[in-house]
Amino acid sequence: MKTLFIAVLLIAMHSASAQPGNLEAWLTNPCGMPPNDSLDVTGAGVPDLLIGGYSMGTDDVPSSTGSCTRFVGTLHGTTLLCGLDRTGQRVPQAFAVGDTVPALNEGIQNDLQIPRFVFAERSIIVMQWGYGHQVGGPVPAPGLEKQVFVFLTRSPYEDRLGSFTLEPLMDLRSVRITVGTLVHANEPLIVR
Repeated sequence: MKTLFIAVLLIAMHSASAQPGNLEAWLTNPCGMPPNDSLDVTGAGVPDLLIGGYSMGTDDVPSSTGSCTRFVGTLHGTTLLCGLDRTGQRVPQAFAVGDTVPALNEGIQNDLQIPRFVFAERSIIVMQWGYGHQVGGPVPAPGLEKQVFVFLTRSPYEDRLGSFTLEPLMDLRSVRITVGTLVHANEPLIVR
């Protein structure tokens, strides 16, 4: 009887280890998200934007339910043009094709005059989806394909001002970044 029990246990262990897929990857990445990537949009040889993602789930291991987010963020030396939302928080300002980027107040600031537009390190949410009990396909941020974002990248040699658009790639759970206009920081920028 003891021999039969050990034989059944060994067969069960062998069949459990023969299941397809990487258990460690599933435990650490329940969203099936590709790894983070960086992009050099100015051609200076230094990455400017980060295509990243994160997940938030329940505390059980492995997480049984949660949500996943894919975003585009700035890296060191790069900032996005941000405006104020209804609550006073800085959020990346979206423009339409043909818009002119507003002039920025470069003077000395005081506490009573909060500038409407500033360049700040921020991120743009591209898509979100759930897993586990909240399972669902990726949902893109509304109107993202029609929005143009403005960035400023600073380097020891020159500052560059540019624009880019985002196209969610739902089946790959990633994003395509297309650079529009790229000028020197002291030139006017027309969004294209």
